[in-house]
Amino acid sequence: MRRRSLRFQTLAGTILIVALGQVLAIVAMTLLVVRPQIERTADMVAQNVSVMIETYDGLPPDARPVILARLKASPYLAVWQGAAPPDRSGPPPRYMERAFMRALADRLSTQAHLDWRTDSRRKLWVQVYLAGQPYWIGLKPKSVFAPTGLIATLMLIAVGLASLPAYWLSRQLLQPLTDLRSAADRLNLSAHPEPLREDGLDEIAGLSRSFNAMTGRLREIEANRALVLAGISHDLRTPLTKLRLGLEMAGIADPALRESTLRQVETIERILSRFLQFARGFDAEPAEAVRLADLFAALRADYADTGLQVVPPPPGMTVMARPIALHRALGNLIENALTYGRPPVRLSWRWEGEGQDASGLLLSVLDQGEGFGEGEAELYVKPFVCGDAARQPQGGAAPGTGLGLAMVDQIVRLHGARLVFCRRDGGFEAAIVLPQIYGS
Repeated sequence: MRRRSLRFQTLAGTILIVALGQVLAIVAMTLLVVRPQIERTADMVAQNVSVMIETYDGLPPDARPVILARLKASPYLAVWQGAAPPDRSGPPPRYMERAFMRALADRLSTQAHLDWRTDSRRKLWVQVYLAGQPYWIGLKPKSVFAPTGLIATLMLIAVGLASLPAYWLSRQLLQPLTDLRSAADRLNLSAHPEPLREDGLDEIAGLSRSFNAMTGRLREIEANRALVLAGISHDLRTPLTKLRLGLEMAGIADPALRESTLRQVETIERILSRFLQFARGFDAEPAEAVRLADLFAALRADYADTGLQVVPPPPGMTVMARPIALHRALGNLIENALTYGRPPVRLSWRWEGEGQDASGLLLSVLDQGEGFGEGEAELYVKPFVCGDAARQPQGGAAPGTGLGLAMVDQIVRLHGARLVFCRRDGGFEAAIVLPQIYGS
């Protein structure tokens, strides 16, 4: 289905209604004003031509040249003797002229040969016979034909004048809706748009108030959720610390049991750490210029014992980002690839698109695992959702918390970026696509 903006439809609809009204007004004016005026003018001209023909034919032959000279000197009509009109270069008659010609033909059909012509000055010539000789009489009834161009000009002016308030009205009505759409696009779990203005028309102001109230409730829900998660995680840290200390001092005889128990405690601590980090979010961290080469070097050092392959970016390449958040997002993707995928795991970068068509900077983590289907991406970025059998931990690693990709998605949205998953080069790629304005 073809999509059209409401602003375009409102503006076009208003102009169409005005234009249609002008057309109807022209039709009404033509039928009620112009057509009767044409009829009256045709009656007057036909009467004058008939009187001229009858008078001329009734004169004695020696008086006719004098009358003919007076007719030629008249400022109201032109007389031309001959079988052909004096000028054939004119355009075809217009609508008003044709209507006048038809009306005049009905009245002079028995007294004149109506062989009409128009000259370069749009004068109408009608052929008559005076005393058996052909003459052309030139007519230009300006009172009838002049309104044609005037009406068209007035119609264009009216449409143009109507377009200005129509554009202003559509802007006043639709700008709040555009602001609402932009605010809704910016709304996510970690960032909330500025409150919308609540003035203007009652319906638009009511919609803005409802949206502001909704964002306020979402902000409150998010704050309560973060507080609960942080509280639970914080309250559990002290017992876990005591439990670890007790295990260290208990002197368990079985080393395997002791190591297994400590690993479980470490797993719980790691999960709690993720809870705290996810609850706090990253929106408090300011954005700054981040050198990608330094970021990649830090990640290489973090995962030096995992065999991580790194394709370093140019030394001068920078992005505007929250450095800790971006480091955490790429780290989570690397950990997911190491835990659920197959080696080797490679961290790289590339432009999305080429040259001037590049639309974003892509930071890629590629492993050789099977990954998951395209339709499952939205599911796995939700909090506390873990993968199915196709993405289970490799090598006996501990199961995940279900917050790794959720945290990545949170950070990506905070940067106005995109998180994409695809199968590439025989493996599975997870990538963060930063808008081109972020990279240099």
